[in-house]
Amino acid sequence: MAPPKTFTQEELNEAVTQALAKAPRSGVTKEDLADILKTVIPATIMAMDQAKTQSTHEQTLKAIKAKLALTEKCSICRQVVGDGKGRGCGGPWARDTNGAFILQADGKTRIEKPEQFHVKAVIYPTDPIALRQWDGIQINGAYYRSNGPNHEIWIPKVNDIAQMLLKYEEDQRIQQIGRKFARQSGSLSGTGGRSIQAPTFQ
Repeated sequence: MAPPKTFTQEELNEAVTQALAKAPRSGVTKEDLADILKTVIPATIMAMDQAKTQSTHEQTLKAIKAKLALTEKCSICRQVVGDGKGRGCGGPWARDTNGAFILQADGKTRIEKPEQFHVKAVIYPTDPIALRQWDGIQINGAYYRSNGPNHEIWIPKVNDIAQMLLKYEEDQRIQQIGRKFARQSGSLSGTGGRSIQAPTFQ
């Protein structure tokens, strides 16, 4: 919505002067026109002020909504939703290329599309030694832990969970059997047993 055109007092006075000069030609006396303008001009100024206030209010609401989106928690991965363009997980809803939510026909309800910014994976150690102290992988206060070696859960697409899981398994082996016998094992597996190479979580 374009901001309403504003007029200076000088511009309004000039408009009144021109209208009064044309009054005899239109069959309206200058006195009648002056009375009309006394009513119309204040109402016009008031309407312009209200339009400016409404525009400022809409901008404030938009800014508040944008700020809330940066702190809103995702319902499936429990990370901050963010802006959908690198900050936060992106949320469980569909977004366009600009990061704006795609809405249903009602213009209010967001369309759910968790796979846009999330992936299902098994977060579970493959080494039995690492299971003894296993509580899950923690990121920003949220824990990711499968209930077993075949249980997939939603995690953010942009993450470093695979590296964290490998590091956890290695640390557990070192603590329990010593560095000399520690061996690398474990991976983050996705649907169909495929391995996921996860990027760094932001």
